[in-house]
Amino acid sequence: MIVGAYRRRVNGQDRQIKIPNGYQAACLANASAYVKGDIRSVAVGSVLASRQLIGDTGFPVGLAYDEDTLFWARLMSKASLAMTPQPVMVYEVSPARSDDRFAINPVRRFLEWRRESRTLTDCGIPVSALKTREGLVALKIARVHYARGDLDIAARFLAVAAAAPKRRSEAWRCLRYRFKLAVRRRLSAPRVEPRGAL
Repeated sequence: MIVGAYRRRVNGQDRQIKIPNGYQAACLANASAYVKGDIRSVAVGSVLASRQLIGDTGFPVGLAYDEDTLFWARLMSKASLAMTPQPVMVYEVSPARSDDRFAINPVRRFLEWRRESRTLTDCGIPVSALKTREGLVALKIARVHYARGDLDIAARFLAVAAAAPKRRSEAWRCLRYRFKLAVRRRLSAPRVEPRGAL
């Protein structure tokens, strides 16, 4: 499996080149780190994988999001890896389209994704790594719903993210969003006017 660099293009604007890094010699360590977000994610199209490696590993097309992470993690769990710092593609990103995936039927889609992600235990990826991933995905969903004003859904997913194992940076983001959510709820609560004496 060869992982190449790629350039992100967001809404038509070229952004930084994403160079693969953090990979080790141990397959399972790479797969677990990838799931936890400790290794930079790859873009579909920036990877070459042998037909023998892929075998009968299917791409989980029925999921609304993060299906590529599950696919790459499964391959990484058994792949010898090489990397190239040269960009091999341009990855077009539409933030609105990306966010829309998290806005539709959020609870059902998250449960479907989590059920599929837990199948990665059959290739040796520990549940602790999968729980970390659940927190990362839940935080993304919470962010989208907070931005769109759906504070109840944002709070539900923020609670999932807060309960998951996480790095210090994600813990800080959770705290920040909890504070912002509390402030926004307080500001949007209906004001109760004091009643005068009768």
